Amino acid sequence: MGSRMAARLLEAGFALTVWDREPRTMVALTAAGARGASEPAEIVRDADIVITMLWDDEVAEAIVERTLIPAAREGTTFIEMTTLSPAMQIRLAAAADARGCSFLEAPVTGSKEAAANGELTALVGGPPELLERHRDVLEAMASKILYVGPNGSSGALKLGNNQLIALLAAAWGEALATALAGGVDRRLALDMYASTFSRVAMMKAPTVLERDFSPHFTVDALLKDMHAALRTADAAGRYLPVLRAVLPIFEAAVRDGDGAQDFSIIVDRISSDAPVLEEVTR
Repeated sequence: MGSRMAARLLEAGFALTVWDREPRTMVALTAAGARGASEPAEIVRDADIVITMLWDDEVAEAIVERTLIPAAREGTTFIEMTTLSPAMQIRLAAAADARGCSFLEAPVTGSKEAAANGELTALVGGPPELLERHRDVLEAMASKILYVGPNGSSGALKLGNNQLIALLAAAWGEALATALAGGVDRRLALDMYASTFSRVAMMKAPTVLERDFSPHFTVDALLKDMHAALRTADAAGRYLPVLRAVLPIFEAAVRDGDGAQDFSIIVDRISSDAPVLEEVTR
């Protein structure tokens, strides 16, 4: 991802110094006009803006907090684009501030192809005036820039996004397992479930936002179908751990009197009452 994003900055006319733990990653960039650095600290010596795209909190601590920020000149702006925990984003922002530097976090969503085409979405956290000052830099890499809030907020949003992707992947696999157990064509099932994701999300987001759970598809009805899906899978010798894990959440909603509400109330219950639901699902 990082090399593709750097290539977009070069194409936009920015002078670039690059470093990567894998030197071969820099070959195409240096051939395109970037200057290659032999060590991380070298990239900050004459830089006005330092952009980092790393792996995780541990690497960000080692590279950004312990190496780049101490070597930076006062007034340097850091734009951290790694998917990090909110706690690490806030910590890096504080370290940058103590050095007399500015800090903007901008983790991105999108594929490698989106990175190559400058079509990423940047989720920005930090001072809004800092975003406006460096919007042109982000626009070279991202076609959509979403200001989320103060430092740490974009990390929470990005981790939630990736959490959703992980759960959807597991749920998609389980749904496919149930369909295949019934002899359904694999492509037909995949196509239907793919369209279901986006359709349900678009349809139910307004109801969750407004907390209007007037029933269209009730918790009772969905719970009934969840039990039927489990019976179908059991008969075929398939184990559905994700469905079994969420079953108590729906059963708790029914016990609490929400069975006749629209199933989207589950989104509200989990997001509002997570500590209570933790006890339910143990």
